[in-house]
Amino acid sequence: MLTEIIMHACGWTDAWYAHPGPGMLRAVDGVRWGGCFYVGVWTGEHCDLLCVRKCKTNPEAERNLSPGSATLLGAALKALAIRLRKVQVAACPRNEKRR
Repeated sequence: MLTEIIMHACGWTDAWYAHPGPGMLRAVDGVRWGGCFYVGVWTGEHCDLLCVRKCKTNPEAERNLSPGSATLLGAALKALAIRLRKVQVAACPRNEKRR
C-alpha cells in the first residue's frame, strides 16, 4: 500500500521488473535474486527510459533515471529520495549564484 501511495503522489504510472534470465541469478542467503524492480514514468525522446520525472530529451532523462531495487517498495523509496534530492538542489539559493 505504501508503494502505491508514493507512486500516486509522485505521478508515477509505471513499474518494471528487469529479469536477467536464469543463468544470471545470484544466491543471497539461500534465496536466488537476480532481477530488479524500477518505478517511475516512461519518458525521453522515444519514451524508452524509466525516470523519476518526465523529460523531453534523452540527456535530461539519463540524469533522472529511476534506481533499481529487489522490491517495489525499495525502488519507490529510492526513486523518491532521488526526486526529492534533485528538487532541493534546484531550489537551493546558492545554485542561482553559480549559474
